[in-house]
Amino acid sequence: GSSIKDGRLVYEYYADYDKLDIAGGTRDLDKQIQTPRLLVRRTGDKLCSVYSNSQELVESTLYIVTSEEMDLGYLQALMFSKVWDFYLKKKLLTN
Repeated sequence: GSSIKDGRLVYEYYADYDKLDIAGGTRDLDKQIQTPRLLVRRTGDKLCSVYSNSQELVESTLYIVTSEEMDLGYLQALMFSKVWDFYLKKKLLTN
């Protein structure tokens, strides 16, 4: 999640997939390399996402959002809107 900065990916960490000890759904390489997709930070005080058309591995701090029916660029634009931010803070965040 910390690799998303101002709506873009900052590559700071690299790993060899075959040497990783991964548990759960993130072990499925097909899910990891599916493109295009949105990478959404799981935690934080505001919604943070980035559009990715590259095949890169992500860790469990990010959700991977894919869709064949919805334009992911449009969805990301919604995520950056003030209305969406207000709604999420009122409905989903706990104090």
